[in-house]
Amino acid sequence: MEGSLPLQIDLYTSNAGLKKATFRPSSAFCCRFVEGNPIEEIIYWLKNYAQKRPLPLNFPLDWEGLTDFQRNGLKQLSSIPWGNVQSYGEIAKKLGRKELARAVGMVCRTNPWPLFIPCHRIIASRGKIGGFAYGLPMKELLLEFEGLNAL
Repeated sequence: MEGSLPLQIDLYTSNAGLKKATFRPSSAFCCRFVEGNPIEEIIYWLKNYAQKRPLPLNFPLDWEGLTDFQRNGLKQLSSIPWGNVQSYGEIAKKLGRKELARAVGMVCRTNPWPLFIPCHRIIASRGKIGGFAYGLPMKELLLEFEGLNAL
């Protein structure tokens, strides 16, 4: 699998930016714009990610409809660097509410921008892989792609 990322990513955009992204297994890496106009920055970011050259996000995300807790949680998730993991509890503690680890899990589960905001980099407090909205095999694939195959 070294050097490849077999995903199809479907991108939904709005005037405010990237509204939602979904992905599924594919024979090769590809992206498809389902709604809206393609945003060159998103394609550039994805190509770099697929080549293991992660970049900071340089395009807008459409935050409409998210609660303050979801926004803050997603912003904390976005700070986890490539090749690193943090626990649900660590993110909850950074949000000032260490007792809300399960709520952080729900933020991950409803993350509209997987890959862009890396909820796959969240693990359970005892080092277990935890859950993932797209299934554990997909989470394992992403973690392995980022060099974290020891989990």
